[in-house]
Parts: sequence; structure tokens; C-alpha cells
Amino acid sequence: MTGQYGIEEQGYAKKEKVCENALLGRHLVATRDIKEGVVVLKELPLVAGPPQITPPVCLGCYRTLDLFGSRECATCGWPLCSDKCGKSQAHKPECHITSTRRGAKVPEHRLASANSIHGASVGSYLLSNAEFSPETAVCHFSRSCSFQWGIVLAGRVGEVGIEAHAMWRFFKFPEVLQGGVKVDIIGRGQSGDTIKMVWRYTGWTSGGGSNKDDTKNSTKGNGQVSVKTFHQPHPTYQCLLVLRCLYQRDSNPDVWKKLQNLESHCEERRKTPRYEEDRVAVAQFVRHFFNLQDFSEEQILRVCGIVQVNGHEVPVTEPPHVAIYETASLLEHHCRPNCSKSFTSSGGLIIRTAEPILKGKHLSICYSDALWGTANRRHHLSETKFFWCTCERCADPTEFGTFFSAIRCKNSPCDGYLLSEHPLLQGTPEETPLNSEWRCHTCRAVVPVIEVLETLEKVGRYLSSMEKGDPRSCERFQEQFENLLHPNHFYLTDVQLALAQLYGQDCPEGLQGVGDEDLQKKIKLCRQLLALVDHLVPCKLLVLGTYSQDYLEENQALSTTADPAGASAENRVRGVLMFELHAVVAEEARRRANRDGMDPGEFRDRLLESKRLLTDAAFLLQYEPEVLPEGKMAVQARKNLEDLNVLLQNIHVTIGDSPI
Repeated sequence: MTGQYGIEEQGYAKKEKVCENALLGRHLVATRDIKEGVVVLKELPLVAGPPQITPPVCLGCYRTLDLFGSRECATCGWPLCSDKCGKSQAHKPECHITSTRRGAKVPEHRLASANSIHGASVGSYLLSNAEFSPETAVCHFSRSCSFQWGIVLAGRVGEVGIEAHAMWRFFKFPEVLQGGVKVDIIGRGQSGDTIKMVWRYTGWTSGGGSNKDDTKNSTKGNGQVSVKTFHQPHPTYQCLLVLRCLYQRDSNPDVWKKLQNLESHCEERRKTPRYEEDRVAVAQFVRHFFNLQDFSEEQILRVCGIVQVNGHEVPVTEPPHVAIYETASLLEHHCRPNCSKSFTSSGGLIIRTAEPILKGKHLSICYSDALWGTANRRHHLSETKFFWCTCERCADPTEFGTFFSAIRCKNSPCDGYLLSEHPLLQGTPEETPLNSEWRCHTCRAVVPVIEVLETLEKVGRYLSSMEKGDPRSCERFQEQFENLLHPNHFYLTDVQLALAQLYGQDCPEGLQGVGDEDLQKKIKLCRQLLALVDHLVPCKLLVLGTYSQDYLEENQALSTTADPAGASAENRVRGVLMFELHAVVAEEARRRANRDGMDPGEFRDRLLESKRLLTDAAFLLQYEPEVLPEGKMAVQARKNLEDLNVLLQNIHVTIGDSPI
């Protein structure tokens, strides 16, 4: 499959087809039996851009910017990291729109309709009885977002009290104002002390209402964008990915058509606060700041929905950016998916099978985080993708026997665990969490869900306040809550994943400076976590040490025909755990050999286990960008593998009789 910018022809026959039904809509189905580890889709994005909430980033490479390390695009004023990025295809849409549309006069027939806030609108304001015949009004905002209005009243300025909540929705972002917003009063009415005004937007004023110390203004007198505030979310960036989508309508109709074919869930979004936020922060802002009044609010809001529903976070830049893919958007969700996704350094997407898939089976990926509990995953999917997941894992209170969301029964001396009676009802409109119950799987005692929520809230508060990066803090968390939560509970798993990596990090000598007890803890944690991850999200290739040399050589062809790729989240976790485990297995063998005089054959066997783990880790992390910790780990894994091979070769020369 190809994206907007093209991609090499795939060297394999198409293995999936698009099907459609009333429940799932369009989805992908395997056209034949597919082995695990097979690439079923390679695709570049239709459109990519920064996330909606982001500090200023370079619009060519998405690198974080600061005041002194950025330069303005000479054409449009948007900040960039280099002239090279200013000439990139990625930056072209907003550059073109800003430079050609910002200063253009809006034809009368394109002015907003009477229902548009930024066009003609009606607002109620309290005013003491007075002659009221204004011609113009200017809205100013202070740095603290209080509302200050100057109204021309028969040649003098009067103070008007304003409904703050209405005005906050009206002009949400003072950062974009150069002084204020100018409107013409085109109608008014008065009833007692309430005056109703109808106004029409006419442009920005220059300077009068701005705080002189406020460096957050986003427009210059020549119509260019001017961003001066860095290192915090900047409101002007909220519309950028949507703006890039809108640009496709006239510049690339084929891409625009493909975008319009994607799901937007507009009807569901209308019921959420996000919809109204997008109306003001994106739709109304785009129409007037960029003079794109030939797009209606509804058209822009539909694109907002397409971005929200179909956007993929791409972790190969720092910070991550968002991309929309045509065919990959048809992959359905499953909390135990049969495919995994990777990203290339150029933003492409690669979908591989995570297990064998039979002909006729649906292809799926996980839209959420597989290491979240059921309630968290389902809530996230409802909020962002507008459906309630009913997959096998969500329907199983034990989550495939892992008890990943379970808490200990409070009945003494029962050693059972409380599980949700109806996990698919929790959070749905039909039944709120307060109406459901949890039941012990051993003594069958029933506990109201409110008690469970209070327990989890207590643990969550402790976790959020816990000192990060300290192994002793992690151990204290385990000690405090291991009698409250199941050993596999997602809160404990989160802390254990951190702890498995922290042992040895605070020692100048690395693992050699870790005590024997902590070394054994690290080994145990890594093995337990690897087993848990494989049980929750199975990947049959990822049994410890199963990557044969033939398999690695077979898959090397992919790395020479595609850009380096970042693995899916579950694979990154597996790769990191395998790397940590390889190191501690080798260190334990070294200590035993030095202390107890371990038999050379046994020593070699332990090093072979370490090599198998390291080979798997190197494979899983091989495409991670070096700017990320996993990328640095991948570099170290390759170096360690070379050193380990030399050591094993020397042992082989000494004791012979066994392949390495």
C-alpha cells in the first residue's frame, strides 16, 4: 500500500483484503494463511503533523524548539530548526496557507453565517441604563485572561460586565491576539439593564490591549505567524495537523478523498466537550486566523474527528508526532491483537503478524495500551475512538488468568482475589461503575465497586507521588501494596517494570556493584514480567532465545528495503526486559565462576542463554532511533553481542565439543 509520498513496491503478494459489515464497518481480512512475523502492510502517511497539545516544534522534523535555537520561515514566519526544514514537503501546507491566505481580503459572500460566533452572533451583556450607540468595539485580554472591553458610548468609554464563560468560548486563546479583536456592531437591542448586541468580526487591532511584557503574540503586521513562547503548550499549534489535512483539498484531491473516506464519528463527538473545544480552538480559529472561510465549521470539525479517530502517535521523533494512514486505519482493535506495528524513521508504518493468522481471520492491532487494566483500556477507547471494546480479554474478568486488575479479598483468612462481576458493563451509559459489584473468586464474597475504586484511588495517589528513578521507593511501594493487589496487578507491574531496569543504574560499577540479593531480585522480576507480557499479548516469535540465525538473515532483507523502524510498545518492553535479563544472567555466571569455581561447561551454557536473550533483544530493538533510550540500548546490545561471541569462542577453543 502506498501513501501520499510513495513507497517502494512491496516484495510480497497482497495478504489482506478490505471487507465491510454493519458492526465493524470496513476492516481487513487475511486472504490466506499467514505465518507469524510476516509483513502484511507497509504504508507511508497520508498526512502527518504535530499533536494538538504541544510546545513549539520544528514543522519539518518535529524537534522541540527554543527561542535561541529556532529561526523563522522567511515566507510564513513559522519557527523551524533550519533552512532545510523550511524547504521540506512537510512544512509546505501551513507555509502556503499562511503566506497566501492570512492577508487576503475576505469576500463578502464568504463572511461567516449568522450562527457563527466569529461572524455575526448575539451575546447578552449587563450595562447600566445609558444611551448606547456604539459603532465599533475592541476586545482586549490581559495575560491572566481576564476580560477588558472598551466600548464607544457617545464618544466616551464605558465599562461593560461580560459573561466570562461565553467569552472564554468566544476567544479561547489570547496568545494569538495582537492587541485585540475588532468587531463592528451591526445590531443591538435593550431590555431593562440587558443589552443584546450583534457583531461582525472585522480584524485584529494593533497593540492597544496587549500586555507589553507578553511575548506570546502569534501574528505580525505582515500577516506572518510569530511564535515567541517556547517550552510550554502553544495554542496556535492545535490546528496544524487539521490545517495540513484541509490543504489537501486543493493541492492533492486524491489524498483529500482518501481522508474523507475515513471514519470521523462526528455524531458521537458532538456529545463530548472536545467537540465544542475543537469548534473554537480549531474550526473558528482556522476560518479567521488563516482566512479559510471557504471551509464551513462542520467540514473542519469532521476533519478534527478524522484526526482524532485515525491518528497514530509516531514515536520516532522527540517529541512524537501524529500521522494518518489510509489502509492501516482499517485495522480493527483488539486488546490481544494478532498484529504489531512498527514505524520507520521517515514516518512509515509496518504491520507484522504477531502470531499465525488463518485465512478469513480479521487483522487487528491494539489501539490502547496492553499493559493497562480492562477499565482503563475501555475508558480510553471510549474517549478517543468512540466504542466500548468487547473483546475476549475485556470480557474475561481474569484477563486470561493473569488477574491483571484484581485486588485481594478482604475476608480473612481467604487468599482469593476480587474480580469484576460484569467488566463489560463498567463505564457504559447503560450501567455506571457504582451499580456493579466485585466478587471474590474463592469465597464468593461480594464487595461494592465503590470500595474497589477507593482502594485503587489510594494506590494511584501513592504511585503518582512516589519518587521516580529510585529502586528503594519502588521496593517500598511493593511492600506496602503487595498484600492489597494481585502480584500481576497493573499498578505493581508498572512499578516492577521500572524496578527491573533500575537495579544497577545507581551503581558506578553497574551490575558488578549490585549485591547478590538485588541481582536475584532482578532476575526474578525480568522472568516474571516477560512471562506476563507474553501471556497478555502473545507473540509466538518472542519465546526466549528463539531467533535463529536463519530467521535473522531472512528478516535482514526487510531492513535493507525499508527505513529503520521503531517497534510496537509491547515489543519494546520485551526487548528491554531481555536486554536487562541477558546482562544479569551473564553477571551471575561470572560471580559463580569466580566464587565457586563453576564447571566450564556450565559457565558456557549460562553464557549461551545470555547470548540467546541478547540476540532477541537486539532484534526487537534494532530499529529504535538512537535518540531514545531503547535506541541506545540497541547499540549496546550489538556491541555486547560481539564481545560475548569472542568470549564464547575462547571458551570453545578451551573446552570444545559444543557449538556456540
